[in-house]
Amino acid sequence: MNVKTIVVVLFAVTHLSACTKNETTTGPSSPFADVPVTVKVVTQFPEVSAITPSFTQPGNLWFMQDGGNPTELNLVSTSGTLVKKVFLKGITNRDWEEMILMRDPSKNGADLYIADIGNNNAVAQQAVIYRFAEPSATTDTVKSFTKIQFTYPDGPRDAEAFVVDPATMDIFVFSKKDTKSKIYRIRFPYADNGAAEMVGELPYNTVVGATATQDGSEILVKTYMAIYYYKRKTGETFTQALLKTPVMLGYQLELQGESLCFAADNKGFFTVPEMPLQGDQLLSFYKRK
Repeated sequence: MNVKTIVVVLFAVTHLSACTKNETTTGPSSPFADVPVTVKVVTQFPEVSAITPSFTQPGNLWFMQDGGNPTELNLVSTSGTLVKKVFLKGITNRDWEEMILMRDPSKNGADLYIADIGNNNAVAQQAVIYRFAEPSATTDTVKSFTKIQFTYPDGPRDAEAFVVDPATMDIFVFSKKDTKSKIYRIRFPYADNGAAEMVGELPYNTVVGATATQDGSEILVKTYMAIYYYKRKTGETFTQALLKTPVMLGYQLELQGESLCFAADNKGFFTVPEMPLQGDQLLSFYKRK
């Protein structure tokens, strides 16, 4: 979201002020370190809403900011420095909330998905996901996109997270404000102005980020307060995996922390919050054990 809401302020007052830097909550089978390695993000991104690794430019992450910001991507090194900007022409940033990179089995490369799915007041009747080839090291402007427009079966929803099943290419969107976050599936091939279907719900709400490994065997779902880990067994569908009881990972609370992604080499995962009211913006890396 591009405005600090009362909910976030209350979150900061009631939770962060009472927490020390090293307080975490961890499950019994966490495959990741409870305490991250952190680096300062040198060029600040006040409203970063999503991050994802780069395959064309290893050692870097794509940063995206939400509604009201320029239609651009920022390539940031894992040491926290800005490498370059890539401009996206011909689309608008109404409320960009999530971004993922997924290898495309039909070609030698990967696609970026940018989800314009934020809908704070439930006024937008349709949601949009843009799909395009990941920019190369020499690309500074992207002009060609596939536009995936969809509606929800039960009316407009505010959402900030989605994942793609690499086996089926189905998209799974998580609602944010329902009492229990709902899971919506957009089947592949994506229909023009198609309808998502509700396939289940999570036992928590305020989902603000999600990511999956490139083989789809692991899924992370993030709320403001926690990160949940789902291990997908051989033969399980994405829906079946998401409806299991998750493991709560060790996580150092971030104010307005909405962004996470697995590392390109799958040796851990990154998180980054929006720019804090005080102190540095930190990129955190949770190493795989």
